[in-house]
Amino acid sequence: MSQLAEVERRLFAHLPDLLVRDTPVCGGAEHIHTVELVRATTMATAPQQQQQQQGREKKPAPLVLVHGYGFGLGMWAHNLAPLADRFGRVLALDWLGCGASSRPAFTARGVDAAEAFFVDSLEEWRAAQEPALPKMTLMGHSLGGYLAVAYTERYPQRVERLLLASPVGVPRKPEEDAAALAARPLKWRALIGTFRALWGWGATPQSIVRALGPWGPRVARGYVDRRMRDNDAIDKELLGDYIYHVSAQSGSGEFALNEILEPGAWARRPLADRLGHLLVPTHYIYGARDWMDFGAAVAVCEGEGSQHGESVLRVADAGHMLTCDNPYGFNACVLKCVGLLATATDRTVDVGSVIEAFPVPASGGSAGAQEAPPSRGVR
Repeated sequence: MSQLAEVERRLFAHLPDLLVRDTPVCGGAEHIHTVELVRATTMATAPQQQQQQQGREKKPAPLVLVHGYGFGLGMWAHNLAPLADRFGRVLALDWLGCGASSRPAFTARGVDAAEAFFVDSLEEWRAAQEPALPKMTLMGHSLGGYLAVAYTERYPQRVERLLLASPVGVPRKPEEDAAALAARPLKWRALIGTFRALWGWGATPQSIVRALGPWGPRVARGYVDRRMRDNDAIDKELLGDYIYHVSAQSGSGEFALNEILEPGAWARRPLADRLGHLLVPTHYIYGARDWMDFGAAVAVCEGEGSQHGESVLRVADAGHMLTCDNPYGFNACVLKCVGLLATATDRTVDVGSVIEAFPVPASGGSAGAQEAPPSRGVR
């Protein structure tokens, strides 16, 4: 764990005012690793000051960031400061059983128990925060987005606004075409069968990295090099080291994967059947080249009975790891979701990277950047 702490320290070396702590949960038996950044918010423009004085605009609740599968709070390294400058207070955490948090034995079986492992500990974490955190703007990436929905279902009174960054598990699984599968070449059918068997046995990418021993770091760095876009904000070698050390820890929360998802990343309990019933404003952010289907979120927002689907935005020149592929464009999308984009004037917020998918702008085009042709290295 000391090596993970050192890599994390290097990721956040540009933030000398970052607060780092471990919050006790589970009656003090476990802890959730936490970072917090508190900043004086950027001054509002004159019209905004007037609106605030008239009571028509209020500062959003503190922003809480929860990471996706196989990652940790280090994924937000280049988002914390620009967002804290507008929110005032931003916290990021490693889910229980992940990152630098405690890694208790994962014994949950079934969707309800697997969700409760994370949701219950997140609520205990929230209740323990000082200063108090009665309400939060909650943002989750990928599987973290799925779990943020599960938390909001249980504790809607604690969430002022929900932001989902490329959430897993939104669409319903289509009916499997047995004839199409049978028509595939034998090697593909064998590969699919092996993959499904490994999934059923609970094998995880992290367990493979651990089994590789001294070759594990090379695999993690190769993953980052292939899947994440080159840009001037991210040190890909350092990020690869971070993912390796996160993966090399004792297995725990990672084993929730096949309890919550089916092979192919289809949710056993799809969010499409749950999001329309949420009682808080909900926003969606995807990469323009994301392998997650943003159309599923648009369908939820347009569906009957969905009263709180506010917007679907896309980040230009980004894939699924949008916080790293284009951190400045991602920052702009987050601020747009909470009505703070007008206060952003520095280079860490790229307004031109915002693409509106829902509601569609009156012109029928994008509010910001147009999609570019696919570029190598972005998935």
